[in-house]
Amino acid sequence: MKRILRFLSWTIVVLVVLSIGLVVYLRNADLSVYETQIEGFLSSKIGHTLDIDGRFNLQVRGTTTLSAESVSLTNTDWPGETQLLTIGSLSLDVDTWSIIAGPLIINDLQLDDIDVRIERDDARVANWSTGRPAAAEPKPFTFYTDLIIFRNVELDRATLSYRSPHRPRPVLAAIEHVRLSPDRNDILDLDLLGTVNDFPLTARGSIGPWRNLITGRDISADLDAGLGQVVLDVRGAAEDLATLAGIELTLSLSGPSIDRVTERLGLPVFAHGAFELAGSVSAADDGRQISLEGNMGNVDLVVDGTVDSLRTPGKSDFDAQLSGPNASEVAQLFNVTGVPGDPYEISGTYSVRQTTVSVSNALVRIGDNAIRVNGSLNARQMPPDMDITITAAGPDFSVFTPFIGIAGVPASVFAIDGRIRSSAGEWQFDDVKASVGENRVVARGAISPGADTEIVFSASGPDNSFLHAMTGLEGLPARPYDVSARIRPNPVGIELADARASFGDHRIVVDGVVALKDDLIGTELSVNVSGPELQNIALLTDVPYLPAGAYDASAGVAFNRGGVVLDAASVSVGPLNATADGNIGLRANAGDFDLSVSANGPDLGSLANFEFLQRLSGESFAVSAKVRHGNDAYAFESVEARVGELNAFVDATIADDMSGATIAFRSNAPDAQPLSTLLDIGALPDGAFSADGSVEIREGEFEFTDNRVQIGGYRFVADGVLSATPMRNDSDLRFSAEGPDIKQLLNAFDVDLFPAKPFTLAGEFRGTPSGFAMRDFSATIGGNDVTGVFTADFTGKPTFTATLSSEYLDLTDRLAAVEKDATEDEPDASGLLFTDEPIDFGPLESANAKLELRVDKLVLNDTSINNIILNAELVDRSLSIAPVSMRSARGNLDGSLELRPSNGNYEMSAALQLDNVRLGLFRGENRDWSQVPVLSGKIDLRGTGQSPHQIMASSNGAVRLRQGPGRVPNSASRIFGDIIMELLRVLNPLQSEDSDRRFDCGIYDVDIVDGVATLENFAFQTKRMTTVASGTIAFQDERINIGVRAKPREGLGISLGGVANALIRIGGTLKSPRLIFDSKSAATTTGAAVATGGLSLLGRSLLDRLSGAADICEQMRDNDEAANQQEDN
Repeated sequence: MKRILRFLSWTIVVLVVLSIGLVVYLRNADLSVYETQIEGFLSSKIGHTLDIDGRFNLQVRGTTTLSAESVSLTNTDWPGETQLLTIGSLSLDVDTWSIIAGPLIINDLQLDDIDVRIERDDARVANWSTGRPAAAEPKPFTFYTDLIIFRNVELDRATLSYRSPHRPRPVLAAIEHVRLSPDRNDILDLDLLGTVNDFPLTARGSIGPWRNLITGRDISADLDAGLGQVVLDVRGAAEDLATLAGIELTLSLSGPSIDRVTERLGLPVFAHGAFELAGSVSAADDGRQISLEGNMGNVDLVVDGTVDSLRTPGKSDFDAQLSGPNASEVAQLFNVTGVPGDPYEISGTYSVRQTTVSVSNALVRIGDNAIRVNGSLNARQMPPDMDITITAAGPDFSVFTPFIGIAGVPASVFAIDGRIRSSAGEWQFDDVKASVGENRVVARGAISPGADTEIVFSASGPDNSFLHAMTGLEGLPARPYDVSARIRPNPVGIELADARASFGDHRIVVDGVVALKDDLIGTELSVNVSGPELQNIALLTDVPYLPAGAYDASAGVAFNRGGVVLDAASVSVGPLNATADGNIGLRANAGDFDLSVSANGPDLGSLANFEFLQRLSGESFAVSAKVRHGNDAYAFESVEARVGELNAFVDATIADDMSGATIAFRSNAPDAQPLSTLLDIGALPDGAFSADGSVEIREGEFEFTDNRVQIGGYRFVADGVLSATPMRNDSDLRFSAEGPDIKQLLNAFDVDLFPAKPFTLAGEFRGTPSGFAMRDFSATIGGNDVTGVFTADFTGKPTFTATLSSEYLDLTDRLAAVEKDATEDEPDASGLLFTDEPIDFGPLESANAKLELRVDKLVLNDTSINNIILNAELVDRSLSIAPVSMRSARGNLDGSLELRPSNGNYEMSAALQLDNVRLGLFRGENRDWSQVPVLSGKIDLRGTGQSPHQIMASSNGAVRLRQGPGRVPNSASRIFGDIIMELLRVLNPLQSEDSDRRFDCGIYDVDIVDGVATLENFAFQTKRMTTVASGTIAFQDERINIGVRAKPREGLGISLGGVANALIRIGGTLKSPRLIFDSKSAATTTGAAVATGGLSLLGRSLLDRLSGAADICEQMRDNDEAANQQEDN
């Protein structure tokens, strides 16, 4: 025990020492060094940012003094004016002990240059609101008497503004000064001078004695205030402010124009004219007598009554009356709009006894419409005990619409009469009747727990269209309605017996029990709804996809702790039928359900006006399934569906957020026609249809397990994983397809690429960290085949690579289709052979690519090309194709092509090497290719531009070709049409009519400089003559200017002295070439030509101007041998 006492003694000593030390510290410390901490603390308590930018001083002694300059309070989150308060200078002197013991005594307060700015936004949120959540349970109102007592106050230069979009004008107040100080009798004198919205504001008065303010007893006050011509006079005294006991008070308020004052203050104008009010609080036998009487312009007000206590009223009785000429104006004071501008009266006697409110002869009248109420209501419990009698009548019930909060109330004559009582759960309706126009509501009877009682309710009317605005159900047809029900007591709530409602021809019948507690748990109802046309319901519910037809729906509905239980729910709409049984979750299980559903009908298209359903219009259908939702997923079990002859069986689980799903399926049909219709594609091939497999979807991946689709002889298989996630591709999908006719299959998708031949397709699609790769790819169409691999990399610019090979590729059919498309193309309006239409280089800019192609045998018409090698690479818009090589019995080709971007254009560079190539340039060429002349040599070409014409117009290069012996048909050239044969006929019109001509050799050397091709060494030799050509082709306008000279290879014994030097010229353009010759000279010499063996060229010394030897073929061979020997050396 002694140890405990010793411990307590030392504890007290330590506390006393610490307290003395704290007092000494506070009396001597300069607390202004804690300015930042004080700002932060106060900002956190206020909820806004407090800044002190000027001088700050805080000292604690017998009195606590505070001084500060440039003080501001801001709301940085406010979208408008963020400044709430600024104070130029502040000086405060507070009794230190009063801070602890109260009341707070401020000995001296000085404020200068104050600016207060208050705003509200459209949502009525104020800028001084902190945004902090409100308390969960609001505290009951109490009158706080812990007052702040001022002794000396000096305020100079203050402004206050209040702005709100809901007020017609802001409130702007300017205070010149406020003075509060004690006189010689210790009474505080008040002096205030300023303006409010340009109204002069004054206040003078006194309150005290000052010492009594500290104790809160025996205080008197006088106040005279004025706002413009408005005068307020208050006189009073209080025995005890803490209990509000012994208060005696008189006041008067008067002015010449209430409407001018309210308008100037930005308030709704609710009255007009001079106003005068007088009020008082005085002693009464059982408390205080309160009265207020007078007028506010043309509005009269009388309130008179008693209250047992001003601080905690428990008993009060009042008579009140308010009347005026315009109900609309006074309603606007309470933000109620839509009230008519008729005269109004509100009056009655009101009594309050603790929680019970009683009214006697309470009247609300607007024009000729009146409601009168008598009775009482005890709000101590819910539902409340009450006894209310109401009578109402008038010509227009809609005047009360703004007060009851229901739009669309009819503007009709009304009458209401009845008494409603409730006590301890028992309800009594004493012949309650209401009528609005021809609409009637009647309720009579009683409900008493445990008793055999009932309330009979009915409502009827000729036209339910007035419910449009009341319910928001647009399109409600104008039909009679009738609602009736018998309501009986039940241990869990009420019982609805024979509850019926009809709206025109639509019927609703409800029987059962409605629980009134525990969230309707225990409710059990039988519901039936029927009508002649379901689409009328669609108009009301804004659900456009309900089917058309007469409908009938019924169900048992029960509420338990899990939710709603549907029992034998069935719906029929015309010939359509549906059923449902199971549970629908509520509260904690909201959104979950477990239902067994089914539906069937003769026409799927009639179910709803969805496009995909309309495709199957006319097909009967039936579906059944068990559908569940829980654990954030939907489950579809044992789904069986039939549409026409198409059958499907599905089991599936799908996550709410679609992040995952598992679907197993089987489907079959005698043919694929329903599938074609459903997918809206062309006719699929004939044959039985079947499909089965499973798909698992997870986070952007699709895993296919043994998925198979078969249509007749067509078969498709997929197994593995396909990822849809870019840059994280985990795909590993194996697939295959085969069928007897690829053309027929692709016709269903409006694709025409391949001939009608059997096909196979197989491969393995694998994902990579940056794209995908196709491995072991193989495809066959007829005898054609392609195998290889290709990859895609989407890191940065997409990059595609492919290595492909084929043993046999026959493109004859595809070439014919291309040629057909080319002949059907619109002709070039420019008249150019090389079009000026810009080349679409977009594909070169969108990706990088690399291709390696090997074809063992390529067939084009009757031509076979072997050992084709083609390598191509596209890097940063630059395309390089090299090498390109082909080997065949008709010769060998080697070449290259480059396209490179250059200053907004593309620069082309092409090279082609020909080795004994038999090209077949003439239509109808002899199919004995051994007789077709061979070409050897090379072609080099370079050009720049954005179109073929621009590239050729800027081109440079050379053509060096040598033609060997052979025969060509007397038919049009594939390049220059009939012009070649026409030239040969002009050169020798007596040439035999054989089907072909023999060529011994040809030399074709062309130099191309800046878009102009110049024929340098250009000659060919036939059996009868040697022909030499020279001239130019300008690719800018494609003009041809070529002269042709010829000489016979055999002497005919005639004089050639008259041969023209340039008798024949080829002119025109590349697209339309033509022959030009001297017709006069030709006419005078033709007869001699015929007589001398057929030589057709007679002129002036043409033979002497021919260059070269008589046999240019021998000269060509000698020059080539010399060139080869020079290369060997």
